[in-house]
Amino acid sequence: MNSLTLAPEICAQFDLSLAAEQAAGEIWLLAPTLQPEALQRALVQLSRQSIATNISATHDSHQHQLLRLHVSLLPDSLACRALTEICGIDCAAVERAEAPKAMLFDMDSTLITMEVIDELAKEAGAGEAVAAITEAAMRGELDFNASLQKRVATLKGLKLDALERVRQRLQFNVGVPEFAAFARADGIYLALVSGGFVPFAEWVKAQLTLDYARANTLVSERDELTGQVSGDIVNAVVKRDTLQEIRGTLPGNGPVWAVGDGANDAAMLGAADVGVAFRAKPKLRMQATLALDVSDMRGLATIIESLRQQPAR
Repeated sequence: MNSLTLAPEICAQFDLSLAAEQAAGEIWLLAPTLQPEALQRALVQLSRQSIATNISATHDSHQHQLLRLHVSLLPDSLACRALTEICGIDCAAVERAEAPKAMLFDMDSTLITMEVIDELAKEAGAGEAVAAITEAAMRGELDFNASLQKRVATLKGLKLDALERVRQRLQFNVGVPEFAAFARADGIYLALVSGGFVPFAEWVKAQLTLDYARANTLVSERDELTGQVSGDIVNAVVKRDTLQEIRGTLPGNGPVWAVGDGANDAAMLGAADVGVAFRAKPKLRMQATLALDVSDMRGLATIIESLRQQPAR
C-alpha cells in the first residue's frame, strides 16, 4: 500500500548485503515525482562518495514520492544539499528518526507566503527600507531583537485598520492546509512560534486549527500603533525554549520536529529531533536535517506516514 515501484536499473545498484543493523543510518530522497534519471544521478553521486545503499522503504502519497535507503556511511549536510542541486531531489541523512508527536512551525515565509512586518511597513510607507532589514535579519546578519524593534518603530502612527488589510492578503504556502489537516488527523500536536505578531498568528492558528500559537504583541494607543512591542520578543532563544517546554509535556519527551526558514529558527531546529528548513536561507539549509527546496509541505506527510509504518533506526 502506497509503495513506490522502482525501475530495474535503479534496483540493480543496491547492495543487498547491506542489512539495516549494519547501516550507519538512512538517506531520504523526496520529491513530487522521483524521476528514474534523477534517482540514477543520486545513486551515482553516493557511489562516488563510497557510500553503499540498500532499500529501506518507499512511499507514494500526498502527491509526493519518498525513497528511504540504508547507507553504509552518512553524508553531511553539504553533500545532501549538493545532491539536491545536482538531482532536483530533496535529501536528508538521518541516523535514526521517528514520526513526531509534536511539530513547531515558524509563520512568516514558512506557513504563509509573506513577511508580515514588510507588509505592514508598506502600509506605513517604509516598505523598501524594512524589507532590506528583514532580509539581513533572516540571513543572521543582524541581532533579531534590535532589528525587530527598528522595523516596528517605522510603524508608529499606523492605524489599526491597516492590520486587517494586511491580514486579508495572507496566503498559505502550497501544501500547508493539506499538511495541517493530515497532522491533526494523525494526532500530532501543532504549534506556531513566530517572531511576527499576535493578530496574524491567531488568524493562522484558527484557520489551520493549530493547538498553540506564540508571537509578539504590537502596542497600540487610540487606534494607532506606537511603534513598540510589549513583553519578551520571540527570538531564537524563546523559540528553542518553547520547543523544550512542549517536549516536556509529551509522553516520552518527544519526538518533536521543527520547521522554519530563517536564522531566527536555527536554535529551534537544532533542538528538534528533526529540523526542517523550508525554502530557507543558505545557512539554515546547512544546519537542518532536511531542506525542502523541491517538495512542498505535503512531503512531510509522506515522510511521516512512512515512519509510522517503519521508523528509521
